[in-house]
Amino acid sequence: MCPSNTRGQHESHPNQESYRENLNTSRDYYAAHAAQRHQVSRRQALKTAGIGIAGLAVLGLAGTAWYTHRAVACTVNGKVQTMPIGSSAHDVINRGFAAPADGNLVSVCAAGEVPEVLERGGGNRYTLHVNGMEVDIDTYRLSENDVLEFFNGTDVTEAAIAQNTEIPCGAQVPEDGYFLVKIGYVAQWGKNGVSSVVTGIHSGKTVDMGVTEKPQDLIIALGNSIEPTDGRRLVAITFDDGPDPIYTPQYLDILARYGARATFFDLGSQIDAGTDYVALAKRCVQEGHQVASHTYSHSDLLTLDDAARADEITRSLEAVSNACGKPTDVIRPPYGNFYGSSFLAYLRSGGNLAYTAYWGLDSQDWDIANQGYGVEDGAAKIVSNCTEVTGATLATNPDAFNGSIILMHDGGGDRERDVIALPQIIEAYQAQGFEFVTMNELLASCGTFPDWVTSGTCTRPDDAVIPTDDRVTWYNPKEYDPLAP
Repeated sequence: MCPSNTRGQHESHPNQESYRENLNTSRDYYAAHAAQRHQVSRRQALKTAGIGIAGLAVLGLAGTAWYTHRAVACTVNGKVQTMPIGSSAHDVINRGFAAPADGNLVSVCAAGEVPEVLERGGGNRYTLHVNGMEVDIDTYRLSENDVLEFFNGTDVTEAAIAQNTEIPCGAQVPEDGYFLVKIGYVAQWGKNGVSSVVTGIHSGKTVDMGVTEKPQDLIIALGNSIEPTDGRRLVAITFDDGPDPIYTPQYLDILARYGARATFFDLGSQIDAGTDYVALAKRCVQEGHQVASHTYSHSDLLTLDDAARADEITRSLEAVSNACGKPTDVIRPPYGNFYGSSFLAYLRSGGNLAYTAYWGLDSQDWDIANQGYGVEDGAAKIVSNCTEVTGATLATNPDAFNGSIILMHDGGGDRERDVIALPQIIEAYQAQGFEFVTMNELLASCGTFPDWVTSGTCTRPDDAVIPTDDRVTWYNPKEYDPLAP
């Protein structure tokens, strides 16, 4: 029998406690050593990665620098060259690809002479065009495939003191005996010329420059050919002697019904007859028509002296302009009696005329009753006078009537025949594709008359000269055209 204290129990090893202590110590050592190795490996990996990233950064910066300063193709004065992108104009010049020069400061000289160089490079600076456009030389930077063109600067002539001599202009005016048909107008204003002697302020050289500005003759011309050039068929219908309280309103109603525009040549004395007459003139303008002057009292201007003639014209222009609230410098002389000398005299008085208006087709309404025509047959005669000319009728040859100016009257007598005839005239022209326009519009359609004509309001240039008689050349309009090439 075994002793009771040994059954079912472990026997204790003599070194058991020491073994356990050693085992725990070993575990702690290996755990610490493993942690130390792991830490070293992380540091090594980070170091290696850092080297790689830094290397890539260096390579990236180098690549960027290369791209930013890469060489590109360009064309300089017609030759293909290679330059770093972003190069300046001065870099291109320093490479020898271009050698532009500034202009020089040079002395005064006569025409045909070679000027003396006073200061090299003292003129205008050279210029640079890139891709066809001028650029700032100092701020330009080269882009790929730019096309550069350098241009030398231009010479500058030294400042000079001038002694000028005026060269008087002349005038060309139709001689008396020829009415200004179909219009009379200033085709060119007179302007004195200049001859000059100059002395250079740097060189002290004195040079006779001769005529530096040619004189320009005053030209009073006849516009006897009025041909619309815009492809339209145009006609201007005109009425004299108004405004009339009985007939002018009837004419306006007829024109409105057909969408036709007209020109009314009013008498200043009629407008000054009362507020009703002023209102009629204003109504004409408000409804799209042109209102101009038929002088003040319907006097024959060729029978008046220069002062009386100027008064007739000026008073009427003022009356019409004031009544309409719109200025005009257009007149129709009574009976068409106006010569080039009359026009010249009015300009010398200080007055301005855009043009004087004549006509091409005379309705003869002013004489129909005297010819024995009644109302109906008189109206028919007026229509035929406005739609027939020698060798042509409106119906068979409408182009022969293009640009026509028709003369009728809305005042000065019994106009019952005109009231009947007017719608028939308008219908006959409109059936052939004609448009009724004002005188200003008709002249503008030709493209040959100056603005101071087609506007109907003439502004004389400040430097315009009206020559004296000894500088006037009187010409025969049948033999000479001052506007011919």
